Amino acid sequence: MVVGHFLRRRSAVTGVFIFSRDRALQLDACLRSLAENAPQLGYPTVLARWSAPEFEQGYEILRDEHPAVDVVEESDFETDVRRLLPALEEHVLFLCDDSITFRPLPADPAEALTDDVISVSLRLGRNSQYCHPRDLWHEQPASIEERGPFLAWDWAESPEGDLMMYHGREGDFGYPYSLDGIVHRRDSIIEWTQAEGFTNPNRMEGCVIHKTHTRGTLPPKLASFHHSVQVGLPINQVNVTTPNRHGLDFPRTIEELNDRYLRGGRIDYHAMDFSSIVGPFQELDLAFA
Repeated sequence: MVVGHFLRRRSAVTGVFIFSRDRALQLDACLRSLAENAPQLGYPTVLARWSAPEFEQGYEILRDEHPAVDVVEESDFETDVRRLLPALEEHVLFLCDDSITFRPLPADPAEALTDDVISVSLRLGRNSQYCHPRDLWHEQPASIEERGPFLAWDWAESPEGDLMMYHGREGDFGYPYSLDGIVHRRDSIIEWTQAEGFTNPNRMEGCVIHKTHTRGTLPPKLASFHHSVQVGLPINQVNVTTPNRHGLDFPRTIEELNDRYLRGGRIDYHAMDFSSIVGPFQELDLAFA
C-alpha cells in the first residue's frame, strides 16, 4: 500500500477543498486520484465529519496514510468553512469525497477563468450528455467554443439559442454554481455566501445560487476541458437534507465500505472502467485492492 502521496507542500494557483462525511475509503481514492492526475493543484484541505467511533477510526487511518493533507474535524459547518476558506488559494476546486479524477488535467483550470467565465467544471466536456440528478439526456450548447485546452459556452443559453436570465439551460451545462467538481474564485464564494447561513454543502450551494440570481450581471461563460477529467460516484448518500438519486445500479453502504477500509481494503480506481463517462455523476462498479 502506497502512502504519503502528498509529500511536501507546493505553491499552486488552484487549491482543493473537500467535504467528507463517514466515507474515509472513498475519500482515500479521491485523494490518490488527485495526487496522480492533478499534480498542478494545491494539496487538499478536508472538512470531515463522522457519526460514530468506527468512522472516526477510518479518518485516523487516512490521516496516517496522507500526512500532508489537512484533515479538519467539523465542529460547526458554517463556522469551519468561513474560517478555512479565506486561507486557501485564490481559486478553489470544491469536491465531495466520492469523486474520482480519472484523467490527467491538461492544464491548471484557473487558466480558463477569464473575465467572461464564471467557473470551470472538471466534470463536463464533449463526452457529457446526461444529467444524473435529473435523469435527463441533453444536447450540448450551440455556443460551445474551443479556447486552447478548454471549452467555453453561454451557460444561460436555452436550447433554442435564447438567453434565459439567471436560470441557465437545461442540464449540467447550465449549472455553474455547483460546489462539487467545479473551480470557483475563492473571493466570489466568500461574497456569495456572506449574507446567508448554511449547515452543510447542499445548503452552502443553495446560498451561492440565491446570491448569484440576485446580482445584476454575471460572467456569461462556463468552461471545462475538452473531455471530462473527473466524475462523482453516487453509490450512496450521506447528506440528510437533499434526496439525491443514488445507489440505483451499484449501491454500497457507508458501513460496508468503512469496514473494508478498516480491514485494509482500498478502491483500485485503475481497475475501474471510465471509458464511457457521459456526465458529471455516474454510478460505476467499484474495484478493490
